[in-house]
Amino acid sequence: MSKHRLAEGAKSWHQNHNFTIRARQNQLLQDYCRRALWRKAVAVLDDSHGSGVPADLATYSLALDACFRGHQSELASSLLAELRQNNFRPDVVVYNSSISACSKAQLWEKAVSLFSELRNSGLQPNVITHNALMGACEKV
Repeated sequence: MSKHRLAEGAKSWHQNHNFTIRARQNQLLQDYCRRALWRKAVAVLDDSHGSGVPADLATYSLALDACFRGHQSELASSLLAELRQNNFRPDVVVYNSSISACSKAQLWEKAVSLFSELRNSGLQPNVITHNALMGACEKV
């Protein structure tokens, strides 16, 4: 077998292994998010940095959601900054998730701030964005 073929096989195995680990991390984060277990969600995110399987946009999005649901808006804001530092660009889904979580946590001011941030970033809000924002503001 050629060195090239061995290298390709090893690369493929490594990518599949990383995908499996990340999928398990994100599954765990979904559970923590549903239960607003923000400390555990942040621990999973922190562990991903040292595991050799770096977090992806979905991992950050779930950790953000857990933080907002747990009324940890400052921590969530720092995670958004970290997300950008790691060369991820929050998309509409990340903003929608964050605004929706703020609505559930009755953090209407933070929801409005995130909406402004979304608009200033050049992204276009969608129906989900507007519904989440209205839900946050109707509880005022």
